[in-house]
Amino acid sequence: MTSKSVAVSVRLSQEDAEFVTSFDTPDASTPSDKLRAIIAELREIKSSMHDYGNSLVTLKNLVQDTQQRLLTSERKLNLHSDVTAKIGEWLPEIMAFYMTAVSAGKKEVDRKTLETLEDGLLKRVFSLFSHMMRLGITEESPTYDKKAVRRQLQPVLELSGIIELQRKK
Repeated sequence: MTSKSVAVSVRLSQEDAEFVTSFDTPDASTPSDKLRAIIAELREIKSSMHDYGNSLVTLKNLVQDTQQRLLTSERKLNLHSDVTAKIGEWLPEIMAFYMTAVSAGKKEVDRKTLETLEDGLLKRVFSLFSHMMRLGITEESPTYDKKAVRRQLQPVLELSGIIELQRKK
């Protein structure tokens, strides 16, 4: 079933008009086509945020361009960073979990849902933290700056020592 088209007149700022004109998407060459493509893309993003799987796919697509540029630059410069690779993988997953943990139609969230959300977030954050800690096992880490993890790790180890002392009291 095809919906009827409705003519809409709109005034845009110069900046927004330039954005529409420069918006690059397949099969959209006119400003009208581009506006329809922008609306369709936003509708897809909004509708996907109610389901974890769809949300994850959408969020991965959002970071894909950045990841592609990083990988291309890494290849060109013969570099690699486990930090940027892990964060690029981790961000869409934690965002999808966070955004879909509470049903969109709920105005209020019960305690069990809040506790489940918190637990899931903590598991994901500490999983990332554990991964970053493992990068500090060796003197040089698989990062652009081979000493970066060691430098960042020292204050964390100091905090860890303080926490351990407090727990023993």
